[in-house]
Amino acid sequence: MIGYMHQNAQRQRLAMLRREQQALPTRLARAEALREARAMRAAQRLRQQGRSSTDYMLTSIEVD
Repeated sequence: MIGYMHQNAQRQRLAMLRREQQALPTRLARAEALREARAMRAAQRLRQQGRSSTDYMLTSIEVD
């Protein structure tokens, strides 16, 4: 009985990991689209203020 419960739990974990892996490209694409939209809005605000859109730059940092 315990062996079956262990196998079932392992199958559930693997299924969850598989679903997460399948969803990752969609999540990444959505995050990138949101970042792009945010940058476009910031550039638009800068243009309205008479500043160059190059005054605004998105940066990425790596945190240890």
